Amino acid sequence: MAALLGDILSGVGQSKLKKVNLVLSSDLGGGSSATIASRRGFSLESGDPEEILKYQRYILDFNIERWLDRLGDETFVTTTLNFSPDVARELVVRYEELKERKETARACLPDRDMILYGMLEGHDLDEGGSYPGLHELCTGLEGVIGDQGAFVKTSSRSAKDFADLGTLKHEYDSCVARLLNGQVGGGSADGRGGGDGGGDENGEGSGDEAAEVGQQQACENSALIAMSYASMSLLNTAKSSPFGSASINVINTLCQSERIWHDMQLAHAAQGAEAEVEAEAEAGSEGGSAGEGAATASSWEESLVVRSWVNIEPDMEFRCFVAGGKMTAISQYRHLIHFPRLCANWSEGEGANLMRVLVDAFESGIKAKLEGCFSNDDYILDLAIELAPSQTIANILSSETLSSDVVQKVWVVEANPFFETTDGCLFSWAKDLDQILGLDEATPLEGRLTTAPKKGASSLIYEDWKRLMEGEDLTIPGPDWNAKHRAGAGGGGGG
Repeated sequence: MAALLGDILSGVGQSKLKKVNLVLSSDLGGGSSATIASRRGFSLESGDPEEILKYQRYILDFNIERWLDRLGDETFVTTTLNFSPDVARELVVRYEELKERKETARACLPDRDMILYGMLEGHDLDEGGSYPGLHELCTGLEGVIGDQGAFVKTSSRSAKDFADLGTLKHEYDSCVARLLNGQVGGGSADGRGGGDGGGDENGEGSGDEAAEVGQQQACENSALIAMSYASMSLLNTAKSSPFGSASINVINTLCQSERIWHDMQLAHAAQGAEAEVEAEAEAGSEGGSAGEGAATASSWEESLVVRSWVNIEPDMEFRCFVAGGKMTAISQYRHLIHFPRLCANWSEGEGANLMRVLVDAFESGIKAKLEGCFSNDDYILDLAIELAPSQTIANILSSETLSSDVVQKVWVVEANPFFETTDGCLFSWAKDLDQILGLDEATPLEGRLTTAPKKGASSLIYEDWKRLMEGEDLTIPGPDWNAKHRAGAGGGGGG
């Protein structure tokens, strides 16, 4: 239990596009510090096990099972497949085994890559294999994943940090080509602009130097847009996989996601810790001794969540802060990227007025349905705007204003903890806390967008994805690698 605080802190931001530092209440200063500490009702500063348990219980209150039924058609059609603590442990163990196999395969040790590919093809998920719980989960998935595809996550969050690099590279190259075909502003989308050429962070400088810097930043920004489309497409189970069925692909994805690995460990620690505290209390009252605190059926609540697939453009997802039932702040979700279409249609008098669309959807239905669901009515929503089918990668770089009828629907994607471990995107928990909390009634709702390409933004995405964008071949040797390797090595070599 004492080690749990370290697990929490070390896990913060591990699998995010941009690392977010945990802001302890002592760092926030003055009245704001007291306000947020009192609102959340716990503190991690002391490392007290009871305070850590309060934190864990609070995080669990945002699992999808707690809010899904309230929202009805405000969110996607969803099927849940419950799984046990033993299955969560299998996810952790298989993640660690696959990680070791991939490292071995990349080192090109003879014959070991075949073991990896056997796992990815699901041989270890067969009935009677090493992972009986995952076999059962895989079988259950086959009955609920339709031909149109689905988005599969766990109760807490998705495995968006993992993508098979070979498949991702294929999708990325395709998206770059499609982006270039529809691009309005010129320039390459391949992300390989060369050196920074001088000028400051905003591309300011003199003459050709400034123009070159601006062009390079536009290239990097376009490459990030292409990568957003590519990585999002791989979240759809209908996307073909090099390894077996859609259900095997889902299990493989979960078992290669650091986010899921971390969540399953925390679920065991948190829900096991809850069982331990309850057992200790019961043992104390009966004069007995407590057990080891393993998660029990009564305290465990984790599911595999299968959600219908809806096409959402990468510039149409938003992080929305709600304090005391009042929406206080909105940030674009993919905050490292400049989206011209979004900027041209954001506020009053600007095309589709997307900020107003989000606020109206919240005020007219979502707010009332979630009232009383979370402590103090404090929560962070991820909302998505579904656009008409005519809006695609071909016009995401356009600054053309759109009519209001291009908006099809606003969807609730996720509800997140109102806590510093949730990425604030373009808002800072330290600098913007008064805005996030809505402490001043006179302070209006604020929306923030990335209004120009950011120099060096690609340095903040997953390292493998960045290297892939730069043209590096990161694919693991395929099943036929040994034969090719031996054939190619026949001409001799070192002594």
